[in-house]
Amino acid sequence: MLKKILSIGLFAIMFLLGNNTVQAQGLMPEKDEYIIVIDPGHGGVNVGTTSNPNFEEKEITMKTAKALVEELSKYEGVSVYLTHEDDVDLSLKERAVFAEKKKADFLFSLHYNASENHTMFGTEVWIPLNAPYHAMCYEFAYLQQAEMKELGLFSRGIKTRMNDNGTDYYGIIRESVARDIPAVIIEHCYVDESRDGSFVDSDADFAEFGRKDAIAIAKFLGLEPYEEIFELSTLSADSIITHTYEDKSTPKTVQIEAQNINYDNNELTIIVNATEGDSALMYYDYSLDGGYTYSKLYPWPGADMLSNIYDEYFALTFSIPTNVQPEVILRAYNKFDLFSTSNTISNIDFTYTPTPQPQVELIENIEKTETPETEQVTNISEEKANKESITELKTKRFFLLIAFILLWIILLSSIVLFIITFFGETKK
Repeated sequence: MLKKILSIGLFAIMFLLGNNTVQAQGLMPEKDEYIIVIDPGHGGVNVGTTSNPNFEEKEITMKTAKALVEELSKYEGVSVYLTHEDDVDLSLKERAVFAEKKKADFLFSLHYNASENHTMFGTEVWIPLNAPYHAMCYEFAYLQQAEMKELGLFSRGIKTRMNDNGTDYYGIIRESVARDIPAVIIEHCYVDESRDGSFVDSDADFAEFGRKDAIAIAKFLGLEPYEEIFELSTLSADSIITHTYEDKSTPKTVQIEAQNINYDNNELTIIVNATEGDSALMYYDYSLDGGYTYSKLYPWPGADMLSNIYDEYFALTFSIPTNVQPEVILRAYNKFDLFSTSNTISNIDFTYTPTPQPQVELIENIEKTETPETEQVTNISEEKANKESITELKTKRFFLLIAFILLWIILLSSIVLFIITFFGETKK
């Protein structure tokens, strides 16, 4: 909670500074002309993700890159180059060498994402580990993610990743910074998830990503009309933003408890309490069958990966299917997709109504709605009463039958006796 308060305070200060017309230049050294290299990810036999059947990643990174170049070329004080314009497979080193030959001030590598189970969604930027490129690239990434959020995408944040030998994991970043060129990887969105799918429907969508990237670059470089940009004024060239560092531990705690049970509407409300030590909580999913199946991923309430804050408590309401005794489990995912699993809530039974209803009311309900036999709920006390009524009815019917038979025997006997007596008197 203290972390959240401090983060909010820090960004409130930044916001106030950002509205001041007197702005310092960003961390990029001020120049009359910047040389920018755009790297369309993949190419040739290296097609990238094919998780969306409508296209290969190499196709859309090129469309986005060309739109970015077209848009950024409209600004004065910048020259823009593509690492390749044809469908060729360049090594990561070759791409960085190209930028070096152009004396690039910055390299932007464009990509689109996909996940193994096709469940993840959102946009993110990967930046170098070490100063001075770390803070400089963070400053750009913050502006770029703001543009993506304006489009309506969920931000997965700004991140770094380290090799086992302590260097940058991603080759394009590693090869670029080795040549004193700051570089970032932009993962625009997940092409294989329905919530991001609406952002990659057409060529116009891919071009829009390029246009937004160009605006972020123009703001970052302070190009006209963005000389006075909203910047992270607390950063210096030596700054390290620790929450960008890869978090290899799972969330610390995930606890759930039942708050409200609505038997009439088959609804269960739970309270979720979770904490994450090093990064923020980003997603959650849940299971109603004890972990056998899980829901899709949802954004964690209050999650802001850029400011590294999230809600530690929130309420969640489920609709429980009829005749089901739920076993509720929730999983909390951090900024690096590692998750922890909660305790299980399993002592709530929706298979019967705890308060018996009057028999007349039950009959009225049956007349109003036709409930499938498989979904009907049987009340134990009513079932017993019904059985007793049926037994009593059978007993009454038995005695009535006996009485009816006896009545007929008496009647027939009287008739026979009458006939015998009548004819006997006649003969006399």
